[in-house]
Order: sequence, then C-alpha cells, then structure tokens
Amino acid sequence: MCLPTATVMRVAEFVGFMVFGWVIGFIGSGLIRWLFYSGFGRRKEAEMAGLNKVMIIGNLGADPEMKYTADGHAVTTFRVAASRHWTKDGERQEETEWFSIVTWRKLAEICSEHLQKGRRVYVEGRLQTRKWDSPDGGVRFRTEVIANEVQFLDSNPGGGTPTHTDADYPEDIPFE
Repeated sequence: MCLPTATVMRVAEFVGFMVFGWVIGFIGSGLIRWLFYSGFGRRKEAEMAGLNKVMIIGNLGADPEMKYTADGHAVTTFRVAASRHWTKDGERQEETEWFSIVTWRKLAEICSEHLQKGRRVYVEGRLQTRKWDSPDGGVRFRTEVIANEVQFLDSNPGGGTPTHTDADYPEDIPFE
C-alpha cells in the first residue's frame, strides 16, 4: 500500500509538531535546564569525592579505654594488630601493623563493655590524622581509624573457642 505524498507530508508535520511540543515541554519543566546546569555529559573526575575507607581484621593489643567528652559523649580507643604472612626462600615471614581505633557514642560503650586484650575484631571506618604541638615545641601527628562498625569475631566474650580454626591464625600474636 502506497500513501499519497500529501498524507505523508501531513504525518511528518504532525510528528514534527509533536516533537517540537515535547522539547518545549521539557524546557518548561526544567529538565533541559537541569541537564545543562548539572554538567550532564561533562567529565566528572575533577568533581568526584574521594574514598576514605578502612577495613581491618586483627586482635586487640590491650583492653579498650573509655572516656567521656565534656558534653557527655562516650569515646573508646583501642589498638588492633593485623598481621600478614608469606613465604620467602622457603622460610615463613610475618609483618604486623598496629592501628589506633576510635569509637564514639553507643558503639564506644559497646566496645568498652565487650572487648578485651586478645579479642579478634573486624573494624570498618575512615582514616583521620590529628595534629598538635607537643610540650617540647615539636609538631606531633597521629593517624587513627574512626570506626563506624566493629564486629566481634570471637564466639565467646570470655575468650572461649574462636569461630575460626587455630590453623587460620598464628599462636604468637604480638601485643604491646
């Protein structure tokens, strides 16, 4: 079936009118302005936020210390040792990193109540470095993990049998 040219032209005008109306409608609704001003289609690398996330599994080196700020917020600090192992020239090698952990408010109270030296934990948070002037006139820095999640990996808070096998972890975990 072949349509007359006049019919095809009328359909094209109608479709063109509809598309024109559609574009005007979007401009009126602000979508086109939003796309223009939001930078749609531009490169976003310079505008993207960074990522500051830390995940640690290790053992507490000492019992946690809980204090309260002047406005009554609980703050608990503790240190976690995380070790990695590898074999070099047939000999087992080990390297241990120590992390200072800071927890706030309810999480701080829970950590203070349930954690003690030797407990295995998973800590998730962000790194933060503090700077201060020491009494001897020097500038001091301390990098800490500000925890937003702490999971106890032991099966028993009293230090009972761990949920993982003993072969998974060394027996001589360093503590301060």
